[in-house]
Amino acid sequence: MFCRPFQRTTATCLAVVGLAAQMTAQARGGAGTEPLYRITRWTTENGLPESRVGCLVQTRDGYLWASTRYGLARFDGLRFRVFDQHTTPNMTSDAINKMAEDAEDTGSLWIGTGEGLLRYHDHRVSRVGPQQAITGPVGVLCAAQGGGAWFVLRGRQVALLRDGRLSAWEFPATAPDDVLHQIQETSASNLLALARSGLYRFDLPLGSWSRLGPPDEPAWCHSMLTDSHDCLW
Repeated sequence: MFCRPFQRTTATCLAVVGLAAQMTAQARGGAGTEPLYRITRWTTENGLPESRVGCLVQTRDGYLWASTRYGLARFDGLRFRVFDQHTTPNMTSDAINKMAEDAEDTGSLWIGTGEGLLRYHDHRVSRVGPQQAITGPVGVLCAAQGGGAWFVLRGRQVALLRDGRLSAWEFPATAPDDVLHQIQETSASNLLALARSGLYRFDLPLGSWSRLGPPDEPAWCHSMLTDSHDCLW
């Protein structure tokens, strides 16, 4: 059983929570009784490379992907297939930081690792960007409209990789520790970027940045989310 895609910074194990419909309050005959849930847990004993899961993504072909410090696991509902340095030659680091499915290519996954960017495509993992000198950890990324991926290099450079071409722009940091820790594409020409100092908008055609807030300093921003009403939290 699969859930909707979700991401957490840290999870102690992989679990799916399902509503036990046959055990509702009506069936139990107790007014106001809360419905019961069934929890199934998966750990290293079930095939995960590590029980500490950092990120979960469900691709449109139905697979659930789990990132760990010791490799990437693909779950088909019954068993895990592990991608790491021992099973996948193009992986030079087992530490998986972030994942995002390509907006155009179903099942194609962008993978940020401790040593660069990977792509899962056509049932194989390939390294992306050595020819463009994409080196170092990629810990922040998101899918780009029209295909490709946005990601952050060295905490202060936003990069767009599309059709094999790499473009990069420097983030106007306000302090030595002001780095980007979340990005989100809002249109084909605009990117929202959350840094420690606040929320910024990047205008792709102009290549320019503008700060949106909050007004108080220091901001100490940590996370952002757009809800179903297009309201940004």
